[in-house]
Amino acid sequence: MIKWLLLILLFVSCTSAKTLVIIDARQSYVSGGDGHGYLTSWQWEKDGVILSRKPYDTVILEGSGTFTYTITLTDNLGQTKSESKIVTIK
Repeated sequence: MIKWLLLILLFVSCTSAKTLVIIDARQSYVSGGDGHGYLTSWQWEKDGVILSRKPYDTVILEGSGTFTYTITLTDNLGQTKSESKIVTIK
């Protein structure tokens, strides 16, 4: 079983059209089993477009609106789990 701890932070930069987004899943972990499970891959998407394959990254978002961020985690047994969060930027 994969446990989630997702963090999405938004920071408005100098121009109102751009927002710095910090995506963070570093505290997610595998639980259950024999205790030897570990995460092998991370995939962040925004509205179906891959943003990053790192557990932690920063991305620049242009414009405003409602956006869906999804992380898909895979463990050493090939099991995957995804979770989405909706972020609204005005």
